[in-house]
Amino acid sequence: EGKDEFSDLARAFNGMSGRIKNNIREKEEYLNGLHQLKMRESQAALAAQVAHDIRSPVYALDAALKNMTQLPEQQRVIVRHAVNRIRDVANSLLEKNSQQAASTGSAVGEPLEVRLLSSLIDPVITEKRLQFESKPGVSIDFELTKQSYGLFAGVQPVEFGRMISNLINNAVEALGDKGAVDVRLAREAGSVLILISD
Repeated sequence: EGKDEFSDLARAFNGMSGRIKNNIREKEEYLNGLHQLKMRESQAALAAQVAHDIRSPVYALDAALKNMTQLPEQQRVIVRHAVNRIRDVANSLLEKNSQQAASTGSAVGEPLEVRLLSSLIDPVITEKRLQFESKPGVSIDFELTKQSYGLFAGVQPVEFGRMISNLINNAVEALGDKGAVDVRLAREAGSVLILISD
């Protein structure tokens, strides 16, 4: 009788031990899968950021290249080829990221950071002026006033720069070959206003 109780206890212990091992293995597999998914999402987010960030400087390089008539033709061809390759890489990264986001149903964003808004807008304005240099009738103005100085906000810096860039592109396209795009920062009732007008 004692042997039977011991055998039953041993079987119960072995069964419980097996279930615990299975649970541990399943949790390890789940955590490993979750880690791999987060790594893929992180890589996709990085790829998307790099791709978007590359586009404006590439446009600026392209515009600058058109005005470099003193550069020998062979060197211009090499630089033009390099610019096109960089643009292709950026487009490829964006395409892969959008396909992955569509397949997983998720979009990965960068964290919010409290940043001085003028320091994020000013470099975009500089790039846009160079990008649209081929349109001498179009001016892009960004003037810091007492009201706009020292305005901070919690933003996603890359996304914020991309948004400003896209809005300026839209404004320039709406103007055609002549006009002005004005970018202004203002404070109103505890909020920050960004005004882009054409």
